[in-house]
Amino acid sequence: MTSHFNNMATKPYLTNNSESEISGNSMKLVTLQGHERKVTKTKFNHDGDLLFSAAADNIVCVWDTSTGERLGTYDGHQGTINDFDIDHNSKYLLTGSGGSYLTIWNIENGKSLYKYKTYAPVSSVQYSCGNQTFIASSREFIKEPSSIHIYKNPTYPTTEQTEGKEEKDNDEQEKPWKMISIDNDIKQLNFGVTKAVWSPLNDYIYALCTDNTIRIVDVEKGLQIKK
Repeated sequence: MTSHFNNMATKPYLTNNSESEISGNSMKLVTLQGHERKVTKTKFNHDGDLLFSAAADNIVCVWDTSTGERLGTYDGHQGTINDFDIDHNSKYLLTGSGGSYLTIWNIENGKSLYKYKTYAPVSSVQYSCGNQTFIASSREFIKEPSSIHIYKNPTYPTTEQTEGKEEKDNDEQEKPWKMISIDNDIKQLNFGVTKAVWSPLNDYIYALCTDNTIRIVDVEKGLQIKK
């Protein structure tokens, strides 16, 4: 996979009469223009100084929230980026794509550090509290059930573990620590998990499904315990 960090800034578009009073503070309305297809997700980092955006054009952009300038792109996926997450210290970016790949990036230099091949398009990803693990969810695909995969985070606990490492080949990546199937008990067509999120203490995972249900998964048992 070819990856690079694009340092060519894209200037923001400031609207006329962009000054508005909200709660006594003067704010600027800035339109960010950088994606060529529909945006699938936006998210601020923990400190709020960076904004990340993903789209169906297969890239993630990172923006300076104080100026609106695009600082770079994370380029290399071969499918729509359906979800991404940022670790607490804003050092690593986790992305999941419709091309059935997970990738961990170095946020500062844009380098792809780890790539995981999944059996199905990835619908959502999220780091656990503390960043020791991360999850990736998927819908039913061919004969495979909808599932949640739990991975041990290779960048935890120190950056020294990944400093200078090259991206590994697909067959060298670790397999998921746990794989938890989500039951399609009403036999819905194209059933699946659209979003999976950790509980605050990482002991449960809440899975939002296409049948308008929320499934509760016990991480230690590796089982769905409630619908």
